[in-house]
Amino acid sequence: MTMLGSSLHTLTAVTIFLTTCVHSEDIATNQWHITLRSPLNIRQVRDLVGRNGFSVINQVLGSETEYHIVHNGLASHRTRRSISHTKLLKAADNVVRAEQLTGYVREKRGYKPFILSGDNSKFQHTYENNIRPRYMPKSNPQSSACCRRQL
Repeated sequence: MTMLGSSLHTLTAVTIFLTTCVHSEDIATNQWHITLRSPLNIRQVRDLVGRNGFSVINQVLGSETEYHIVHNGLASHRTRRSISHTKLLKAADNVVRAEQLTGYVREKRGYKPFILSGDNSKFQHTYENNIRPRYMPKSNPQSSACCRRQL
């Protein structure tokens, strides 16, 4: 039983480690979603979150107590969550829940990176062929019949 218990303990530790690694790639934004105890008008909400440097983006549709807010003093995308700002929001009287929103890293599809040439004066493309539209023939387009207008 001790061998089974120790292997189960090891498996649990590995699972926790892997799930932590998967979630470590989340990108934290400078935006929060807050839920209030009771409905307030927009001026009261602006005063409430403005004390800590936040500004109101908008009220969440269909709810009188949920708001989308932003802190302009923080970077718009970062790898670490701002726990101190979340604690400031949660310490406010009327705030029930405050959650920092996550974002994502934008990547282009079909991106081909550039590398510097030996003399560092020009960029060289890493792929041999340049990108050419499908409709553009490989020969001279002026001499091609498909690209000239037939009269």
